[in-house]
Amino acid sequence: MVVSLHEGKKSLWYVYPREVVDERLRPSLGRKVLTQVLPLELSRPNRVVFERQSTVAPVLVTEPAASTIILLVDRLLNRIVSLGTAAFYIAHMELAAEGGRPAPKRRKACVKRAVKKAAKKAVARSGTRQTSLVSKAFDVVPVMFATDRKPANDEVGACKFSNERCDDGKLRYGFCEVSIPKTHKVGELESPSWLHIQFRSNPRKHITLLRCETLRRIKFFSDLRKVVSSSPKKDAFVFVHGYNVGFEDAARRTGQIAYDLKFQGAPILYSWPSKNKLTAYTADEATVEVSAEQFQRFVREVANLSGAEVVHIIAHSMGNRAVLLAMERLAAQTALPHLSNVILTAPDIDVERFYQIADAIRGYPVKTTLYASSKDKALQESQRRHKYARAGQSGKAIVVTPGVDTVDASLVDTDLFSLGHSYFSNKRTVLSDVSDLMEGKRPGDRFQLCEKLCSRGKYWAFRP
Repeated sequence: MVVSLHEGKKSLWYVYPREVVDERLRPSLGRKVLTQVLPLELSRPNRVVFERQSTVAPVLVTEPAASTIILLVDRLLNRIVSLGTAAFYIAHMELAAEGGRPAPKRRKACVKRAVKKAAKKAVARSGTRQTSLVSKAFDVVPVMFATDRKPANDEVGACKFSNERCDDGKLRYGFCEVSIPKTHKVGELESPSWLHIQFRSNPRKHITLLRCETLRRIKFFSDLRKVVSSSPKKDAFVFVHGYNVGFEDAARRTGQIAYDLKFQGAPILYSWPSKNKLTAYTADEATVEVSAEQFQRFVREVANLSGAEVVHIIAHSMGNRAVLLAMERLAAQTALPHLSNVILTAPDIDVERFYQIADAIRGYPVKTTLYASSKDKALQESQRRHKYARAGQSGKAIVVTPGVDTVDASLVDTDLFSLGHSYFSNKRTVLSDVSDLMEGKRPGDRFQLCEKLCSRGKYWAFRP
């Protein structure tokens, strides 16, 4: 049984053994007050399945059974506010046993119909790590993740990560679920807006991190193999975010990318410990290079343990540094992990350093694509800081080198995550071309691109 204790802005979900619930809710006890008969010390703290700053929302249960009973308990009112099965929830009602005040018949009928409907849908679902949320207002995208961020758990078993480096140098693995509203527009990361008087994330309107759960390494790769094996192409992608990004936003963006690409394989987030502050650019520069070693090991693990036949890496902004440094180190080793595509969007790295790395990885059997832009304000600011051009900038100094397909994306939106990478109201994004790229199409076969020539050779550009 899953119980939610709701107080103020926080909702905590706990799992109780069936025998405890049966014992403490037996009819002889009369009317029940759940906060008294189901104290937290009887719950399984290592099985906390949901926690976030929000009002009561539908609970998500891993591998739900049709008989799973959900009770949402309001601590302030001392009453059950919802009853149902799996991920279904209904209107307010109180729990009453013999001697207690029963719920109105009309509500009882609603409960029976709702429970029956939710149970039928729960039985119809199959497989592991698939969405357990029944909603007509939004879809749910499952995302696997690995991170070298320091855990910041307020409650035992919760899944929170800080913006600091981990103390022990170990990766944390896990799984999360991201909601995508039915009104979602491709390329958008819908979020609450103060201008629209929105102070909390609403899954029906915003891309929301619904659930986050840490997993042991063995369990992580076991679940990852199941997701990959059930996909048509046996594929996966790893997304590495850029500067000024927290864990939650990184997870949300990973889900949005997977949704927009209609990706049927396993979306994986690698989240390095960005400070998530505009003023912490220098700190992020130092941290992302430290994380490159961890990312290198994670790429090898994904290639060897996921069972994926096709593995794509998508990096954005400063996250390209971790990817490129990892690729440089992998290329120097004898046993190369199999990768299909390395997709570098708006890479914030010194252009000369990029050429050095490109030379070093030229023999690596992987298809590398670079999306550059002459209108990227974030890269312009980076150039001002460093006094040297960045690899993600186009124009006269656009990167053109053997082994890399360069695409000038100045006419579209290069925003995959950070502020300062978005300029166009029509919201054409590089994702529209990334989809064709991941399908295996060469640049000359992708209808949005046209060939360009410069003194250093051939590159590609989006058509006007």
